[in-house]
Amino acid sequence: MAVNWCEQHGLCFDAINDNLQEYIELYGGNSRKICCDYYIDDKSIHPNAVNEEVLYVTNGCTN
Repeated sequence: MAVNWCEQHGLCFDAINDNLQEYIELYGGNSRKICCDYYIDDKSIHPNAVNEEVLYVTNGCTN
């Protein structure tokens, strides 16, 4: 649900609850620990409260 909402609003992710293939190859396996620049917890924010201040961390879809 949260991923669909993000896609509908122009937010795309390189990976969701998984590591990028380049990190898997770099470290020789897919650790349970996720490497990322930003964590988005869809349980801690109400979709109606999302505004420009929340969305500034991304420049939109690039894939």
